[in-house]
Amino acid sequence: MATLGAFAIIFDEQRRVLCVRTAYGARRWTNPGGRIEANESPLAALTREVLEETGYVIEPGELIGVYAKPYEDDLTLAFTARIIERRPWTSDDEIEEATFFPVAALPGPMTNAARARIEDGAAGRRGIYRVFATAAEGNGIPTQTGKTGS
Repeated sequence: MATLGAFAIIFDEQRRVLCVRTAYGARRWTNPGGRIEANESPLAALTREVLEETGYVIEPGELIGVYAKPYEDDLTLAFTARIIERRPWTSDDEIEEATFFPVAALPGPMTNAARARIEDGAAGRRGIYRVFATAAEGNGIPTQTGKTGS
């Protein structure tokens, strides 16, 4: 069965984007978000995941786009979001760190798919549909920050 996820692109007052570093696997950086659970709406999942992963209570905004990885049977929705408040948060076995970064200086390692979501959000794009046809396209880790994705 396909997985469906919701991820947030959140900017602070300096237009830096919120990224989280996973505490498992390759310990990659990504946007806060995750899997939509059974009987859960995408916006409810987005709000829950961001709170769990960062301690930020958010107000979901516009749909930036849809990002497909058919080779993983995975579909991700990316939304803008605005921070309403910060609650106490500590790292755990899922997320090691949550930090804001300039879009021009994103941390690594980060997948091409995560970079594409951030760059689309930063550019103000809406209604995007991107397909990462192979693992190399979606999960590849570029050696430098820049325009990536398909």
